[in-house]
Parts: sequence; structure tokens; C-alpha cells
Amino acid sequence: MYTPTSPLRRHITYLLAVVAVALVYIISTAPSVYTNDSAEFTLGIYTQGIVHSTGYPTYLLMGRVFTWLPFHPEFAVRANLFSAVAGIVTFYCLLRLCEIIVGYDPLLTVGVCGLFAFAPEIWSHAVVAEVYLL
Repeated sequence: MYTPTSPLRRHITYLLAVVAVALVYIISTAPSVYTNDSAEFTLGIYTQGIVHSTGYPTYLLMGRVFTWLPFHPEFAVRANLFSAVAGIVTFYCLLRLCEIIVGYDPLLTVGVCGLFAFAPEIWSHAVVAEVYLL
């Protein structure tokens, strides 16, 4: 039988889950320019040019502002880290959404969202410059 937990305990559980996902995403971020679309998006962030047919202006502008932060000396790594941060924010938003849908069960919520965060498709797009998680 489920018994509700205190809000502080839920928030600590969510914080630990977000930190764990952040560490895994940041550690596994690509160390340089990756192939295909990722290379095009890295170049698009750098030049503020048009990529693909839609152009992805929100991604390019937010990526450009993010790359101004001095996290790493190489521009491509900062562009890849932008996708990792977008994946982390997506994970947190999904945590909160699952909390509303499932109820206030932190272990179930973290488990379901953890399956999402570490699914191969999501994880592979979170460690290179891609638009999907934004």
C-alpha cells in the first residue's frame, strides 16, 4: 500500500535523479564534432545559418547564446553540451508531468522517467548537437 511522502523527500529524490542524469549525459557528451546532422547543427549554431528546410531558428539562437558560456574551449563541445542541458531540462519536465499523472509516488515517477532518459534514442540525441530534445 502506498503512503504519501513529504514534499521535501520528493524534491530531494527528484534532485538526485536530475543530478544523476546530468552526470551521465555530461560525461558521455561527444568530445568534438559528430557526424551528419550533428555537424550541420554545430556549424549552424556557429554561423547562425539555415540548416535543413525549416532552419530550426529557436535551436540555433538558444544554442548560440549557450555557447557564449565558457564551459569548454572547443565550440563543438559547448554545442553538444547544449543538447545535454536540453535533455536534462526535458527529463525534469517529464518528472513533473509524471508526478501529476501518476500521483505523488517518487520512485515510480523516477523509474518511468529514468527509462525515458536512458532509452537509446533519447540518450544518443542528448550527447550530440541535435534538435530533438529541445
